[in-house]
Amino acid sequence: MAIVFSVSVTYAEMAKEGSVTDTVYFTTTYQTLTQEKENLGLNYDARGVVSSDDKNNPFYYASAQCLGTFRVMKGEFKELGLCTYTRPDGDQIFVSYEATGKRGDPVKGTHTFIGGTGKFKDITGSGEFTRDSLKATAKGSGANIVKRTSSWKIP
Repeated sequence: MAIVFSVSVTYAEMAKEGSVTDTVYFTTTYQTLTQEKENLGLNYDARGVVSSDDKNNPFYYASAQCLGTFRVMKGEFKELGLCTYTRPDGDQIFVSYEATGKRGDPVKGTHTFIGGTGKFKDITGSGEFTRDSLKATAKGSGANIVKRTSSWKIP
């Protein structure tokens, strides 16, 4: 039996441009391919929510889904992915992201707004993020906290 909760949120007029800092909490499922100790490929599906007290944040009260791939070779990683953020009114924001670094370190990367739906159809902008991994609750799953800064413009 599934229980569905809905939230009624009232928004002021969205600013046409701005900068924000927020946090996204994700849980993930993933598949890995390990080649000895030094090489690893990982595909993941991350789902989460944005936490922000700023009602002018385009991501305010948004849910998120990200699909990505992570490759480690000799301790160095490269990661690429896409995210869709869905606001309570149904409008969506599309984001691409990438990161590089050393395995075991917090992940630092950049993200770029690549479009959306509704009032976010032609959104542009970019930002930076840091992601910390939490202890997994089950094999093939994980949890992450992503802290971001973003600047955007809506024509």
